[in-house]
Amino acid sequence: MAQYVYTMHRLSKVVPPKREILKNISLSFFPGAKIGVLGLN
Repeated sequence: MAQYVYTMHRLSKVVPPKREILKNISLSFFPGAKIGVLGLN
């Protein structure tokens, strides 16, 4: 079974003025995985 190369648990991000753009996100990545984050600019 492959091991994760990167893991994050319960990540949240707030940008001014108090706008929460991520809330309680948990992700794990396998070696060689291609990851994209999509959303409004």
